[in-house]
Amino acid sequence: MNHASHRIAHVALAALLAFATCAVAQKRTVPLEIKGDTFLTVKAVPFQVVAPAGAADYSWTLPAGVEGTEADNVLTVTKAPQGQFVIKVKTTTIDFDAKKFKKDTGEVTVTLGEQPKPPDPGPGPKPPEPKPDDLPIAGDGFRVLIVEDAKNRDELPAAQYAVLFDKTIRDYLATKCVKGNDGKTPERRIWDKGTDAGSQKVWKDAIKRANDHARSYPWLLISNGKEGYEGVLPPTVDETLALLKKYGG
Repeated sequence: MNHASHRIAHVALAALLAFATCAVAQKRTVPLEIKGDTFLTVKAVPFQVVAPAGAADYSWTLPAGVEGTEADNVLTVTKAPQGQFVIKVKTTTIDFDAKKFKKDTGEVTVTLGEQPKPPDPGPGPKPPEPKPDDLPIAGDGFRVLIVEDAKNRDELPAAQYAVLFDKTIRDYLATKCVKGNDGKTPERRIWDKGTDAGSQKVWKDAIKRANDHARSYPWLLISNGKEGYEGVLPPTVDETLALLKKYGG
């Protein structure tokens, strides 16, 4: 509001106060509206706080550090610190016919700045380790089973065929796999899909699982007693060795 308008309003108020019959209505709450670049919070200055139009006088109260310009019922905030603060307004409305004036107040809480990001939930709880019954091969320690279709071995790609006979892989398994009941034989097998495991329950269950699950041959089972792998034999020696080392160290 400009100075001239303020003077006119103040004169009118003074005139009304001279009437003995004038009355002051009870204070009412002034609804205030935020207009600006908002997203739950006000993102940046400038922004506007708008009071209902039609009052004779608007008196805005700004907290320390907040600056703005007034134009009747519109306050344009031009400077403010980031964070939360309260803007207040008092209005005076004149009813010349009833020879009354009404005073109303209102306030709005403003949060200036980007909406805070929710905390990073992190990777979440660690999935439980598989139970022994869920492992591709039961039992503690590092065990490996490769199940092939021996009669169709010659149809394999040359690089995958080489995996079955590679000395580096065989030496690695001989070193890393746990020893069997005799204390000497490494617990690794390369068997045809029709092999009878006899009374060796660990291997009997393992080859049955492989034949039940295999989508193609050769089919690979790996277990270290805590986690494992079950799937198609990798296509090269290097890829197979890398996968074995992931579980066998």
